[in-house]
Amino acid sequence: KENIGDLAGTFSHMNVWDIPEDMLKKIPISLQGYIKDKWLVGILKNFDIEYDTLDQLVTLSGIVESVEEVKEKAEREERIDFDEVVEVHAGEFLYGDDKRKENIGYSFLIDVYPVTNSQYKKFVEAGGYTNKDILEKCWSEEGRRWRETNNIILPKYWSDEKWNQPDHPVVGVSYYEAEAYARWAGKRLPTEKEWEKAARGTDGREYPWGDEFDKGKCNTRESGFEGTTRVTRYPNGISQYGCYDMAGNVWEWTDSWYANDKTVRVLRGGSWRDDVVFYRCARRDRNVPNGRGFNVGFRCVSTLK
Repeated sequence: KENIGDLAGTFSHMNVWDIPEDMLKKIPISLQGYIKDKWLVGILKNFDIEYDTLDQLVTLSGIVESVEEVKEKAEREERIDFDEVVEVHAGEFLYGDDKRKENIGYSFLIDVYPVTNSQYKKFVEAGGYTNKDILEKCWSEEGRRWRETNNIILPKYWSDEKWNQPDHPVVGVSYYEAEAYARWAGKRLPTEKEWEKAARGTDGREYPWGDEFDKGKCNTRESGFEGTTRVTRYPNGISQYGCYDMAGNVWEWTDSWYANDKTVRVLRGGSWRDDVVFYRCARRDRNVPNGRGFNVGFRCVSTLK
């Protein structure tokens, strides 16, 4: 009860929150599933009941809780428009580690969220890997050759429950697969300059939310999840334009080459398994186009005429 009271006070200004691991460890395991928002914490804080009795009630209600959680998750997915986009206006912004002025001379739309498993499922079900028309129109020649040579018919971790949750970002997709999906959706992959402007805004900030790192605003190694999280989990970590997960969760493919030799593509954003230095908006990383890591996903853009 004392620890729950401490939590209630600490998070009283937030409607929904993610409890730091060090504080969560103070709460009995049987109660952790109930610590979801400040209103419930307020109720528990004022419970006049012996712990043993409360523990029995929690145990007996376990089945009901699991059913309710499934229902809540389904309702949440129905409410969220994972296809939502935001406009990034044409103009100058501060780019790179040296914060030099760059100009993007056109406005564009960018996905609010990384592409989720539920979105990618539509591509799979439409025949994204098998339909002749989609293969010819959406896959690059190099991508088709790679797919055929390696008999690629699904993302690498598509059947693994650790990675295939509907509202988590799709992972295990190569640059070729991400490019094909984007074309199928009537979009394209962002250049790294487009990606950075959407993540950073125009003021040269270090992270999407500001200049100070905050592990409570993104899924990083420091968060301790050891895997992806739902793309809506961190509303306090959105960028100036309203984009989620532009720091952490998954690295994101861009359409830019890392160097003039054109052998590897640029990745941006950091992932759940990386250290703090990788989450800065200006941080660049790279991967071969056929890389299919469990910490790499993507989002799409489209140019406004």
